Amino acid sequence: LAVSVTPSSNPDRVGWSGWKQDEPRAWAHHRGPSGELAKRTPILVMMPNVRTWHDDLAHMRAFVAEFNEAHGFNGGHISTIGRSWFDADSAGNLRYASPTPDPRTFAALEAAASEWTDRGGWLHLWMWGKGSGGNPSNLPGGYAGPASQRLNRYIAARLGPVPGWSMGIGWDVEFWADRALIEWWLNDLVSQLDLWHHWVGLRYSDSDTGQGADPEPANRGKYRDRGIAWNTILPAQQQYAGWEHWRTETDDRAIAAAASAFPDRPMMSEDRFRRRDGKWPQKDFGADDEVLVEIPRWAEHGIGAIYGRLIDSQTQASDVWPNRSAIRATIERVEK
Repeated sequence: LAVSVTPSSNPDRVGWSGWKQDEPRAWAHHRGPSGELAKRTPILVMMPNVRTWHDDLAHMRAFVAEFNEAHGFNGGHISTIGRSWFDADSAGNLRYASPTPDPRTFAALEAAASEWTDRGGWLHLWMWGKGSGGNPSNLPGGYAGPASQRLNRYIAARLGPVPGWSMGIGWDVEFWADRALIEWWLNDLVSQLDLWHHWVGLRYSDSDTGQGADPEPANRGKYRDRGIAWNTILPAQQQYAGWEHWRTETDDRAIAAAASAFPDRPMMSEDRFRRRDGKWPQKDFGADDEVLVEIPRWAEHGIGAIYGRLIDSQTQASDVWPNRSAIRATIERVEK
């Protein structure tokens, strides 16, 4: 059996991610015929839930085309896959999940990752959510039981060879997880992925464990030491640093402090910067043009971020921005 490896016919396509030793905070992918690591900070758009398009890939591809070509975003974010790992149609409680992973979910995620990498971009996934529907401790056998282990083997086998994606275990993790759970998940998944490099991590919020109240933004620093410890369980070349910031309470000095707290690995401000009316006014955009200010603030520091306009959407997918040409021009400027 002979295998010929030739340069891709698509000059925009990127390969696997990697760690730049000379620029350790950079988000980078292999590019070009020689496969050199090139920096590209994630500027991500909120994508629809898997269950709404897993059987309609044309819908997903049209969404990516709109937000890549017309808006300029260089990647997408899929929130809280959760029960859909076992049933692509479902967002139900993990206590009642099938022990068998659903191949339809993996096929959909493979297609989404390929769609973005063909455009030179990224796909960021959240594996679990918060509450009974998203806490892997509710799986049969618990978070380290046979169902969980089998799912990680599927992720490694099906998604491992697919370039262009990264994965966080979930959001507000200190409300439903402890260090033991996080450490098991990171170590088990990375050991399964073996030589396929994909950044893994978690979104940490600066709040006390299990209080059940809305988390404080991470830049207030009350639980900063614990957040840094959780975000550095794995070596710098394996685990990205995920944190939560609130737009209205995060000045440029706080952004710089966040970057300096993790000098040896890439960082993502992993709460989503959203345009919403009356939901969380202390952290959401109140007007469409505010995104034009926020995108450069994070991208110019090399910190990845997620954006969305949620006025009409019921699926976590961003609505089309009326100022999309201005968004594209802003992203093109910061990426030069």
